[in-house]
Amino acid sequence: ELFEGVVLVVDEDEVALNILSRILKRANFSVEIANNVEEALSIINRRAVAVIISEINLSKMDGFALKRTLNQSDRFGNIPFIMVSHNKTVENIERANLLRVDVLLEKPVIPQELLGFVRRLEERKRVV
Repeated sequence: ELFEGVVLVVDEDEVALNILSRILKRANFSVEIANNVEEALSIINRRAVAVIISEINLSKMDGFALKRTLNQSDRFGNIPFIMVSHNKTVENIERANLLRVDVLLEKPVIPQELLGFVRRLEERKRVV
């Protein structure tokens, strides 16, 4: 079976993780799951990840802190980054823009929209 790239999904909500993971697996992506920023960083350090999808609201460090940490790294700063949240507010959009987040999607995500972004971001990364 041909797999698209590896997508890392970071969320504390089991239901959200299951939904996102199912959408991605159906489209032949390989999925890694992290429940927090520390797990996400550990996965990124040991496995090449094509795209990261992270919830904004995580307990210890939020999705913005994860992106900020990645931005400080030459190796990981350019991994395409999609944020998902129930609160797509102007403030969150502005913070995401400052951190060079590629896309901010509102939950519940629309599968076709999510997959379109993941595929385009992954292709863009391959071209670079």
